[in-house]
Amino acid sequence: MVGTAFLFSPSPLTGHFLNKAARTVPKPFPPGYVLSLPAVQGAAKIIKTFPGYSPTPLRSLAKAAEMAGWDQLFYKDESLRFSLKNFKAVGGAYAVLKLVEEAEDKDKIVITSSTAGSHGRSIAWGAKMAGVRCVIFIAEGVSRGREKGMTDLGAKVIRVPGRYEESFQAARKAASENDWQMVCDTTFPGYDEIPLTIMQGYGVLVEEICDQLQNEQGLGVDDLTHVFLQAGCGGFAASIMAAILGHCQEKRPKFILVEPEKANCVLKSMENGSPVFLEGDISTLMGGLEVAEVSMAAWPIMSEYADGVLAISDQAVAPAMKALAEGAFGGGEIEAGESAAAGLIGALAATSDDTLKEAFALNTSSKVLVIGTEGAADPDIFEEVTGRKPFVGDGT
Repeated sequence: MVGTAFLFSPSPLTGHFLNKAARTVPKPFPPGYVLSLPAVQGAAKIIKTFPGYSPTPLRSLAKAAEMAGWDQLFYKDESLRFSLKNFKAVGGAYAVLKLVEEAEDKDKIVITSSTAGSHGRSIAWGAKMAGVRCVIFIAEGVSRGREKGMTDLGAKVIRVPGRYEESFQAARKAASENDWQMVCDTTFPGYDEIPLTIMQGYGVLVEEICDQLQNEQGLGVDDLTHVFLQAGCGGFAASIMAAILGHCQEKRPKFILVEPEKANCVLKSMENGSPVFLEGDISTLMGGLEVAEVSMAAWPIMSEYADGVLAISDQAVAPAMKALAEGAFGGGEIEAGESAAAGLIGALAATSDDTLKEAFALNTSSKVLVIGTEGAADPDIFEEVTGRKPFVGDGT
């Protein structure tokens, strides 16, 4: 039996920020807002018509909850999301299909973007479904396994020297010069509609969670006390927060964001009071979270509703992936990629820290939600880390 002590000796927590200005009671989003509940539910209705759609499991990690001293711990398992085994399938692909559907001349469309892997697979899959070309730019450090995941879907992948930011600028330049359609989850001046559309698609996870909590547990989403979310650029976290808030009225769960210690742009932005750009080395095993800048589409929601931000080191990633794969936390054997366990690691680490445990009111009444955002995004890394081959099928 693998316990949770491996996460805390030494603790993977390398920094934290407590947002004392966080709004405690939800306020209604403006009518017509792209992340309002009706808009999110409209996107979910379309996504549920995608070939091979089925809700991903909401697993109860009862053993981990007992170890942590909580009432319940739920793990939304995105390793079974379509053939991509990743939550981003419901965002990027949705935005591509919507863009192609609205285009006047579909034959001339070329989709492009930059990615650390998962977003690229999503738009490549969407382009394949829509029957259009796709060109994706990646940084030099993106693994060969993640690159193959995109080329296998028919995308042309171009590797660019430098970090994600260099691949982003290369994609932006190519889109401008070739009149390609950029489908990116990062905003820049004059470009926020598509990132918001991508975020809108992520809301289908919350619609599924609401149904599963009600049908399997007899709970509402506002019965959750804590939601720990991977940060990255913030698009995923903000979209999940917005969708949950849309279902809440008088109370809401606490939202705590988790990111790698080097790629901690959300934490640094929170400390600064406005978005900052990280210079220098932001490398992390959690490749899907290796970003240096907060999405401006996500910032207003995170800054207003995130109760805290945690930075974690890479040291707990491999043990957490192994524990999930072995079923040591309950909920059966779970295939989790390098970025999937970040929220879980942050949650368990927080409850072992007296200051954070008190600040977040983590106790025996806590009902905690985390989202396992991906399966084995890179099969070779998964096997190296866990000692076993990926065991989830293609999801179709």
